[in-house]
Amino acid sequence: EYLVESVGASGGVRLGPAIGKLFYQTQKDIVHIIRPYLETLSDTFAESVYLATRVDRCINVIDRVIAERPLRVVFPVGHGASVFYTAGGRSLLAEMPVRDREALLTGDLSDGNRTTDRESVLSQVAEVCRTGIARDIDEYEIGISALGVGLDTCMGIFSIGIVLPTARLPGSLGAMEGALLEFKSEIELRVGQKAAVRAG
Repeated sequence: EYLVESVGASGGVRLGPAIGKLFYQTQKDIVHIIRPYLETLSDTFAESVYLATRVDRCINVIDRVIAERPLRVVFPVGHGASVFYTAGGRSLLAEMPVRDREALLTGDLSDGNRTTDRESVLSQVAEVCRTGIARDIDEYEIGISALGVGLDTCMGIFSIGIVLPTARLPGSLGAMEGALLEFKSEIELRVGQKAAVRAG
């Protein structure tokens, strides 16, 4: 099935080309499933929204919907900010197994522009675990705020969230957080949670 292949005469095996195809298919499938939720979020609040996953210590945006209004937040698809300084990143950390999360929180946690420490990140992630919502208010970029929730699915761990100018946040905060938590429940029910797969 090309999941593994021989490394040569010396023996042993390595991951085969089918693994890459499976990874690509997973990303494509999750985008297809979640895209309608992103569009609904963007339409409801007239703000930019994202779907992201983690690559090492960076948040990786794999889909987005950019708001159609004069003052909006535009961000690229692909590798982005450190997971330690963004709502999307901290929502991803909150969904990770504790052992994996703590293994990631070693060494220098700065991103070149900001510095934090292990205790601060663990405290922030604990708050996300308690409330289900990650917040970044003027933290990564002055004037820009973001909200995020993590998705623990059988396809992997993802984050969806809203990014907007901070000036517009106070009037919409409660409604946005409620919508994100509702979508989290709907998506995990539809896709299936990783925890349920392990238990089964």
